[in-house]
Amino acid sequence: MPVALIRAERVKRLLQSEAVRTRDELLDIIKACGMRVNRSTLRSWIHRGQLPQQGEDAYSNPLYRFSDFYRLPPRPARGGGHIR
Repeated sequence: MPVALIRAERVKRLLQSEAVRTRDELLDIIKACGMRVNRSTLRSWIHRGQLPQQGEDAYSNPLYRFSDFYRLPPRPARGGGHIR
């Protein structure tokens, strides 16, 4: 099975899921789905309220949904292309 198809299927499952993850876990998922976003960019989106917090884990770490990240509009990357 082609890698692109596997990644597309994973994204589809994540979009249908209500699961929440910490910022670092979310970054790992984003990377595993073949997307690129800098840690500082994600932090900025959170700070601006573009990526809403969906609760906290047992250690009071904020939790976020992949589907909320994915619905953010793609941002132009430095040097062309888009981040996502």
